[in-house]
Amino acid sequence: MKLKKILLSIVAILSTLFVSTVKADSAPNSFVINASNLTMLYGSNYLGNGSTLNFTYKTNSAGKVVYCTEIHDSMTGSSETYTLSREADAKFAYVLANGYPNKSITGNNYKDYYITGLALWNLISPNDSVFTYFNLSVGTYKGVSSDVVREVAKLVNGAKNYSYAAPSIKIQNATSNFTLSSDKKYYVSNKMSVTTTGGVGTYYMSLTNAPSGSIITDANGNAKTDANGKAKEGLSVNEGFYVKVPVASMKTLSASFTVNVSGTGTVNTAYIYNPSVSSHQSLITLYPNSKTVADHAPLKLEITTNVEISKQDATTGKELPGATLVLTNASGVEVAKWVSTNEPKVIKNLTPGTYTLTETIAPKGYKLTTETITFEIKADGTVVKQVMKNYPEGKTTISKQDATTGKELPGATLVLTDAKGKEVDKWVSTSTPHIIEGLKAGKYTLTETIAPKGYILSTTSVTFEVDKDGNVAKPVVMKNYPEGKTTISKEDATTGKELPGASLVLKDEKGNVIDKWISTDTPHIVEGLKPGKYTLSETIAPDGYRLSTETITFEVTKEGKVKEKITMKNYPEGSVVISKQDITNKEELYGAHLEVRDAKGNLIEAWVSGKEPHQINGLEPGKYYLTETIAPDGYELSTETIEFVVNENGKVDDVVVMYNTPTKPVPVPKTSSFKTMTTSIIGIIIMSLGAMMIVKNYKKNEE
Repeated sequence: MKLKKILLSIVAILSTLFVSTVKADSAPNSFVINASNLTMLYGSNYLGNGSTLNFTYKTNSAGKVVYCTEIHDSMTGSSETYTLSREADAKFAYVLANGYPNKSITGNNYKDYYITGLALWNLISPNDSVFTYFNLSVGTYKGVSSDVVREVAKLVNGAKNYSYAAPSIKIQNATSNFTLSSDKKYYVSNKMSVTTTGGVGTYYMSLTNAPSGSIITDANGNAKTDANGKAKEGLSVNEGFYVKVPVASMKTLSASFTVNVSGTGTVNTAYIYNPSVSSHQSLITLYPNSKTVADHAPLKLEITTNVEISKQDATTGKELPGATLVLTNASGVEVAKWVSTNEPKVIKNLTPGTYTLTETIAPKGYKLTTETITFEIKADGTVVKQVMKNYPEGKTTISKQDATTGKELPGATLVLTDAKGKEVDKWVSTSTPHIIEGLKAGKYTLTETIAPKGYILSTTSVTFEVDKDGNVAKPVVMKNYPEGKTTISKEDATTGKELPGASLVLKDEKGNVIDKWISTDTPHIVEGLKPGKYTLSETIAPDGYRLSTETITFEVTKEGKVKEKITMKNYPEGSVVISKQDITNKEELYGAHLEVRDAKGNLIEAWVSGKEPHQINGLEPGKYYLTETIAPDGYELSTETIEFVVNENGKVDDVVVMYNTPTKPVPVPKTSSFKTMTTSIIGIIIMSLGAMMIVKNYKKNEE
């Protein structure tokens, strides 16, 4: 009866502690427990003091450590399938996450399992009879200090207030602080980052409603989204990111959009598995439950434009008050109207686009400016300062300008004649327009006789008419174009680097020498070129290079325009390394007489091989042939002819190698050393006896 009450109590507790939720994506629907995977753990080994509180160490067939939830029920004696039932309370997840096998408690696996199992049981039924002799508050068993009880208490106390915490992600530093990149192609945000919980390791970014082509990059500029702002690659949570908006995509002065981040974290969740035999123990174990988390933040990119408009006296360059000016947009709609003062007018926050400035009323004592100025505010908000000028009435102002910049050009000698060709005035231009007063009504012609230094003479005269009031209908302006200027580069055709030592000549279309020089390691600059055609040629090639036979022609236009850079290239002369080797050991072989001839049979070079390979320089592109005329001593003559090719860049693909075979030695009969020695001794004795007999006979004859 007492056991039945205990079991009913346990069932009631379990019904409140184990709650049903969505299963973990990594938790299997079932697993198998085999009796062979059960190991009995004896309380006497861990609690001592005659403890009989024993239970089994359990792993399923996949090797996963599991624990029982019914203290007094039995386990299978053979094999049994367990089926996923429900999610357990977070308290059990805490014990499993901080107990064995996820953390080492004592360093003894079986002891750590025993401690973890007791903590789970205590959470389920702390008043069960098995805990009669446990005092968790002081860490004793049967009144004796126990490290097992102390560790059980730590797990139980830690689990009491624990709850499942979902992973999270939060964007940091999401401000609308954008700056223009150094190449002026992007507006770039400040550095943003994320904070996370729940094991989020990698996060992904995207943009919503951002201007076309906007991207997110890492600190090194690597794109983490595609051109549509969609996630492409992730970042580690300790890495920050930047939002980049193309300048060209900004059609208005502001853009509002959203930056999004997402990642996947985990919640370590405890799950209950029920046995196929109802009288057996249920089991509990821990599986990670993945969860996707996200955050977003609004961003706003705002462009500030400041356009400065200056109204000036054309003769002094000073600000001119009293002019009524109107600014219209590309649709002709008036966006601003004002009367000029002693300070330039600054207009703020104009939308990028094209604008037109017009004068409707001239300042008193000045002619009305009939020209209109059109300018553009670019998508990045930049615009050049706009200047509109007025000329005084009753005076003729003549401006000499650089045709490329519109600025006043000093140094030109100018002559003004009347309708009869009589000279009225002559002067040299300065940095301010020339003013003539008192011109009578009639037609006048302005001519340039000497151009400013570095400029092309203006050959077109300017004709204008002065009315009866002494005014001219429009400003009198004569322009000059700068003389041609170009950079001439002499390069190695194989490396592209500047090549010193070439003698170069530049001629005009009549064959006159304009310039001649020897190239250095920096390009040569030619200035003062008049309109016309020019030719560049090389007369002497640099050492080790082939002469460039090409002639480069270029033209200077009447406006002084010319190709900015002229490049002439040289290829290196051909060179080849020839090695003469012993075929048996591949060592260099000296004493061979060798020669190289070209494709026409002309002798290029002859030499005798030495201890080092032989190099030939100065070879023109083409085929060449290597032959041997006399073999080295002790070697057979090589009868082969080796062909090699010098290509257009003066290179040969590899070292040219010719081999020689040693001559065969004269055979020596094979005899034993003893027989040879004996034969030699007998020969010597015979020769000695013969010599003695000759001497003896000679003496007899003498007597």
